[in-house]
Amino acid sequence: MRKGLLETIVGLFVVLGFAAFCWLAFQLGEVPFLTGNKNYTLNAVFDNVSGVKKGAAVQISGVDVGEVVSVNLSEGQKAELLLRIQNGVKIPSDTAALVKSQGIIGDKYVQLALGKSTKELHDGDRIQETESALDIEDLISSFGFGSGSFTGDKTYEIKAIFDNVSGVKQGATVQVAGVVVGDVSRIELNEHDAARLVLRLDSSVEVPADSMASVKTQGIIGGKYIELSPGGDETLLKAGGVIFDTESSVDIEGLISKFAFGSAK
Repeated sequence: MRKGLLETIVGLFVVLGFAAFCWLAFQLGEVPFLTGNKNYTLNAVFDNVSGVKKGAAVQISGVDVGEVVSVNLSEGQKAELLLRIQNGVKIPSDTAALVKSQGIIGDKYVQLALGKSTKELHDGDRIQETESALDIEDLISSFGFGSGSFTGDKTYEIKAIFDNVSGVKQGATVQVAGVVVGDVSRIELNEHDAARLVLRLDSSVEVPADSMASVKTQGIIGGKYIELSPGGDETLLKAGGVIFDTESSVDIEGLISKFAFGSAK
């Protein structure tokens, strides 16, 4: 009698435990066959989803409405995200999906910018308009080496002699009043062990013979570039001409040393 009662109690606990597990899975949405009526999926194709991971949030106006189920390559070798959206959230057909970051270095998530179409997207549909993840490395590179790149077809080369070109790299931009007019073609040492930069300039750019060339920095820690300050001489530099009036790179370590230990020894 006691054995039968014990078995009944144990069986009851097992049934209750299984029921509790099913209820919890239903509430958390972890079991597809239990939650199929609570969610639906949409897909979106991006050129770049760098940083987006499975489980990343899908938001509308800062409110979580779903998550990224999978990150795969599409047939066209682009990134395809499968988004699971909460049932009841209506997504117009002209909605845009954008890859965003939580702060500057935070996790990536997908933001849905709702459109105004009266037609709605349904399970299995695709979001046509997307905006890819911002490539931080490209942005830093663009900031570091100038506001643009030089792609002139017709060019000529002049030279400039500096005491110090620390930080200047081949390909760094040459600018006049903030406008890119050329780039650094080569960096050499001349016969006097001074730094000689070969500057490739657009053929339309005229450089007076008394012009000045300075090594500048984009911002505080950006990349170096060459700034040309045109003079007033009527004589223009031709191909192979040399700028002798130059301003070299600032020696940051030297400045810090002087500031820390004094200018006199």
